[in-house]
Amino acid sequence: MKQATILHTPAGPLPFFFGMAALAAFLEGEKMKISEVANFATDMPLNTAFRLMWHGFKDGHRKEGLPFDYSAQDMADWLDEDFSLYEKCMNLFAASLPQGNEGNAPAPEVKPRRKISQ
Repeated sequence: MKQATILHTPAGPLPFFFGMAALAAFLEGEKMKISEVANFATDMPLNTAFRLMWHGFKDGHRKEGLPFDYSAQDMADWLDEDFSLYEKCMNLFAASLPQGNEGNAPAPEVKPRRKISQ
């Protein structure tokens, strides 16, 4: 099982994890489909970024069995103090997105059948 990444925030070191549970909750909250995420991630409104970060920290705390009592506005306050946290969270978010069939065995090649002459 993957573990959360500890990020240094103005509130101290906190676990961040953006797994499927966080992605599902984020997409539901934003009323988005997973197919919309690829283009969205490069042109995200700042308030949405705060909520994305919030889901990542919330899921990180869940993975580590810790209580979570921060808000999306706390994310904004943290970025006021250390904007590099934004890039760290977005990199972890991007790395967590499903990558299709990478790592799976390639599908077997299907050869056309020969016609049988009569």
